[in-house]
This record gives sequence, C-alpha cells and structure tokens, in this order.
Amino acid sequence: EAKMALCEKAEELLIEQSVNKSFKLLQDYHNEWKAIGPVPTSNNEEIWERFKVASDKLNDRRKAHYEELQGKLEENYEAKKALCAKAEELVLTPVETNKQWTKRTEEIDDLMKVWKTLGPAPRKVNDEIWATFKGFLNQFYDAKKNFFGSLKAEQQDNYHKKLDLVKQSEALKDSTDWGAATKTLINLQKEWKTIGPTPRKHSDDIWKKFRAANDFFFETKAK
Repeated sequence: EAKMALCEKAEELLIEQSVNKSFKLLQDYHNEWKAIGPVPTSNNEEIWERFKVASDKLNDRRKAHYEELQGKLEENYEAKKALCAKAEELVLTPVETNKQWTKRTEEIDDLMKVWKTLGPAPRKVNDEIWATFKGFLNQFYDAKKNFFGSLKAEQQDNYHKKLDLVKQSEALKDSTDWGAATKTLINLQKEWKTIGPTPRKHSDDIWKKFRAANDFFFETKAK
C-alpha cells in the first residue's frame, strides 16, 4: 500500500510544470521506496514496473528539458559571437566627424541593447564572450574620448587664433588709412574663414566682436 501511494505520487509529477521540482521530489520518493520494506512476491514485479515507468518518463522529460536549455545556450552563444563581430567591424571603421561619431555611438548602443535581451551562453564560454564584447565597447569609447579630447584642444586653439584676429580688427576699426586698413581687414576676413570652429560657448560672442569691428570701419569709410 505504501509503495502504491508512491507510484501515484510519482505519476502525479508528470503534470508538474517545474522540471527541477518534479526531479527533486522523485529523488525523495526513491529514498522512501528504499526505506519501505518488501511487498508480497506476487506483486513485487508489477509494483516496481509501475514506479519505474513513471520514473523513466520523468527522467526523459528532465533530459529533454536540459537538452533544450543547452540548445538555447548555444543559440545565445552564436548570437553573441555575431554581436562581437559587428562590434569589431564598427570599432575598426574610421570615424572622422561629430555626426559620424553620433551615428556610430547609436549603433554601438543598439548592439548593447540586443546583448541585454539575450540569455546566457554555455557556462564554459559565457565569461569569455562577454569579455570579448566588452573589450570592443571599451575600445570604441576610448577612441571616442580621445577624438573629442583632441577636438576640444583644437577648438581652443582656434579660439585663440580668432581672438587674435578680433584684436587686430579692433585696432584697425578707427584707422583713416583707408587703403591699407581695407586690405588688411579683407585679409583678416579670409584668414577667419580658414580657421575651424571654436568652443560653442565662445563662438557667437567672438564672431560678433569681429564683425562689429569690421562693420564699424567700413561704415565709417563709406561715410
């Protein structure tokens, strides 16, 4: 009777949704089975066969579950390898302008978003594939930091160049040596156009000063 009850419990595990829970309970039932004494000889083979059938079905279900899980892990691994390849391609493709850096940053961020939607890879390669992907991301952001660092220094240098042009134009705005001053100011305007951008916070102010000095001179000359 005790072993019949265990058979029924084992069979009920076939509809248990949690594979891990059902396997753990089955192990407990097997331990209970061993602790129970013998049954009548005429029932021994029949009762054991019933318990074994239920146990085999549960073990097959557990095996299939882990094979499916392993397959999913392998799929995740292949997907993550593809993301690494794409990240490497983006890192190795040259970027030269602010607009290109903005677009490339969006592409890198999109890869990270996709990565986060994927589950783990097989344990033996999970840390390795993450280290590879993270390495490409770090490489990209280091390059971006260096680019904008040098760009900032260049813009600061441009600012000082334009500031010098402002001082020269302001020194000439009251000149009445019309011919020489006109020629010099026109050359200063041409030079201004060859200088690249300055930091945004200074850009409008320095341009207004340069233009004001030039306008003042040419308006005075016209009068």
